[in-house]
Amino acid sequence: MRKGQTTAKIGTIRLRIDSTEVLRLPGHLGFDVKPEYRGLRYAARSCRLLFPLAQAHGLASLWITSDPKNAASRRTCELAGAKYIETVRIPRNHEMYAKDECFVRRYKINLRKKCEATLAPARIACLPRSGRGARVT
Repeated sequence: MRKGQTTAKIGTIRLRIDSTEVLRLPGHLGFDVKPEYRGLRYAARSCRLLFPLAQAHGLASLWITSDPKNAASRRTCELAGAKYIETVRIPRNHEMYAKDECFVRRYKINLRKKCEATLAPARIACLPRSGRGARVT
């Protein structure tokens, strides 16, 4: 993640392309924001910017997970448009369990609905107006 047109790195965003079963616990999307940039919704915006790329890779939906104790991460999932589905226990033999995480909240994003909603205003704005060509807003 970069701030505006600058080269200042404010965090990282990861899109994991694999089967939903493999990514059941870590999710398709992962994000980290530097402490001084937290609370400014950069992670949620970065997640939304990856929706078309995920769809281009053939994903119909995305899963995001968060630590149940991390309120900011839960809010980021909601701001990105994800719907809470469930909280699951992490198996003891999973690598995430070794990091002192026992549970994970799972959120789902339906990409077909999100990408259509995101693109719809752009299609409308580019329709020809009175034979004068396309209007770009």
